[in-house]
Amino acid sequence: VLKQISKFRGKEIQQNILFTATEERFTFQATDGEVTYVRHLPLVNGEQVNGKVEVAGEILLPIKFDQLAHTLDMSTLSLEVKKNELLVKQAKTTAKVVLLTGDFPTVPKGEKGEGLRLSKEALALLVNQTAFSAADHDSRPVLKAIHMEAGDDGFKIIATDSHRLSQKLISNKINLPTLNIPAKKLSNVIDTIAEGSSIDLIPYGNYILLVTPNSEIYIRQLEGSFPDVSKLIINKAKSKVKVKSKDMLSAIDRALTFVKSDNHRKITMKTEDNLLKVFSSADEGSIEQFIETEVEGEAIDITFNANYAVAAIKSFQQETITFHIEDTSRPFFILSEEDETLTQLVLPVRTK
Repeated sequence: VLKQISKFRGKEIQQNILFTATEERFTFQATDGEVTYVRHLPLVNGEQVNGKVEVAGEILLPIKFDQLAHTLDMSTLSLEVKKNELLVKQAKTTAKVVLLTGDFPTVPKGEKGEGLRLSKEALALLVNQTAFSAADHDSRPVLKAIHMEAGDDGFKIIATDSHRLSQKLISNKINLPTLNIPAKKLSNVIDTIAEGSSIDLIPYGNYILLVTPNSEIYIRQLEGSFPDVSKLIINKAKSKVKVKSKDMLSAIDRALTFVKSDNHRKITMKTEDNLLKVFSSADEGSIEQFIETEVEGEAIDITFNANYAVAAIKSFQQETITFHIEDTSRPFFILSEEDETLTQLVLPVRTK
C-alpha cells in the first residue's frame, strides 16, 4: 500500500500519510494537493487476515516509516503509539519512529455527478492513446489536461500541446460533463490500480473521482478553457501514404542514428514512385532508407519531429497506418483504416 500511494505525497504536512485503524479496516490517505488518494485495507478479506486492531485511532506516518518498512521482512509486525513515537516491532527488531502532529488535509468536498464504469484496461487504453500529446509545461496549464467532452458524433478524449494532437472518439452516448483532467496525474493513478479492477469515473465538483473496490482517488481538474480543436480535425489530404507500423518505426529509429538532440530530432520522408524514403542528416553523417508503401495522390516531401511521430504511431494497435498530408505547412494526420476512432495529428517542421 505504501508503495502504491507514496508517489502522491506533497510538501510539509502533506509529506506524511494519514493512517487510520478501525475495527473493520486500515485506511491510508496521501495527498499532494492535486491528487488525494484514499486506500482501504480490510482487516479480514475472505480467508485472508490482514491485521488486528486492539485500540482504534489515527496517526501521521512520516517518510522514515516507509524507509523502515522496506527493510522489514514480509511477515507480521506490530505498531503501537506511545506519546509522540511509533513503536514498530517485528521478531527481534524494534524501532521507534518520531511522529509529527498537525492538521492533515481532509478529502475534497463536492457534489457527485453521473458517472461512468469501465475496466482499468479500458481506461488505460484511452489514456495511453492520448496523454502523450498533452503539454508538459506551465505556459498554458489547461494544455496539460486530457480533455473530455460530449459532441454530436460521440464522446471525445483529446490532448494537445499545440504541436501535436490526439483524439479518441467513443461513439456510445456518455453522460459526462466537460472535463479537464491532468494527463500525467491520471496516468500515474492508473498505474497504481490493479489489473482487472473496475473503475467508476465520477465528476465531483472541481475534481474527478475514481472509485475502485478498495480506493477513492480525487484528482483536481485544471482550470481554463480548452481550445476548440474541431477546425484542426478536418482532413483535406492531397496525399495518402500507407505503411506498416513496424517498418516505419524501424526506419525512423535508424534515421536518428546521427541526430543527437532530443529536442530537435528531425527526419524527412519523401515518396519516390511506390517507395517511401526516410532520411536525416547531421554534422556526423547522414542516412537514408526506403520502405515499401502504397501512395495515393501527390508526391510528398515533409519534415517532422521524430519523437512526436513515434508516439503517435505506437498509439495504434493495428499493423498498418496511413499518413494523410495536405501540404508541408499544415498538420498531417496519422490514421488507421482498421480503427476510425483514433486520430493523431503532427505539425511539420519548417525547413526554409
